Amino acid sequence: MRGRRAYEYTSGLATTIGEYVAFREGLGFSDEHARRLVGFDRFCAECRPQSTSLDKGTVRGWFDRELRSGAKDLAGKACAIRCLARHVGGDAYVLPTSAVPKSPAFKPYIMGDDELRRFFEALDSLWIRRDPFLNVALRVMVRLIYACGLRPGEARRLRVGAVDFSAGVMLIEQSKGLKDRYVTAADDVAELLRTYRERRAIVADDGPDELLFVRTDGSEVKSDHLRRHVQRAWAAANPGTPADELPRLRPYDLRHRFASEVLQRWIDEGRNLYSMLPYLRSFMGHVRFEDTAYYIHMLPDRLVRSPGVDWGDIDGVGLGVGIWED
Repeated sequence: MRGRRAYEYTSGLATTIGEYVAFREGLGFSDEHARRLVGFDRFCAECRPQSTSLDKGTVRGWFDRELRSGAKDLAGKACAIRCLARHVGGDAYVLPTSAVPKSPAFKPYIMGDDELRRFFEALDSLWIRRDPFLNVALRVMVRLIYACGLRPGEARRLRVGAVDFSAGVMLIEQSKGLKDRYVTAADDVAELLRTYRERRAIVADDGPDELLFVRTDGSEVKSDHLRRHVQRAWAAANPGTPADELPRLRPYDLRHRFASEVLQRWIDEGRNLYSMLPYLRSFMGHVRFEDTAYYIHMLPDRLVRSPGVDWGDIDGVGLGVGIWED
């Protein structure tokens, strides 16, 4: 598949890391762990050249150095090295979750209707001079995340062959919990996808295994590209608000907005949310029921007081929420 970069490992653990990366690739996962383990491999080659096993000294030596240096993405790196150890099994040292400093709980920002309108107007006005087709790809991708409630990573990894452009149906392959699901787009979104595909063919191959959203050179759209573009559009949509006072908006918040909008519509229609949640859970690909139920707690007070919310049922769901991952 185009866009998957080949990473090179050179330490005594290179074979072990390579086998794990190949295992994940075979399951259809992204290359995020492969990328994060490059730093671990480099540490092993430089500081522990004799090490051929995932012993505690090697694993903690690397991660503690990351901590001391103030490195970013500590949670992601910890997850990668922990999953590698579990894959190896035996005496491999599994980094405990307590090794990662806890960060303050992040509260999603749900845009109002006017904010959403201004956001998309600003998004359409942005331009990346050095990568012109990236502008096109991101405008469609962001709308797809919002309109279909996709996880940002699901949109970025969507393949051409996984989309029925005539019917507007997308196969989301092996996402959370390694489950596939079908997502149907509304007519206007399906038309947007068809138009985008025609433009995409100008800069990239149209094979079924190729990524749908690509840059001008045909390479994949990275999560950083998506995040920066969303934040630029959000800032441009609020020119009178100082940066330090502007609520933080992430691509994932568009998925949250989708869920909130669906729940609000069901309340307006007088439906019982508890009975409707399984439908939303299936559409959004949640592994756990409580991840879907969490969205009810994000609704405005005027809505949660509606008779459509049975708090006796909802509060019986343990909200150990795990919905924040790409």
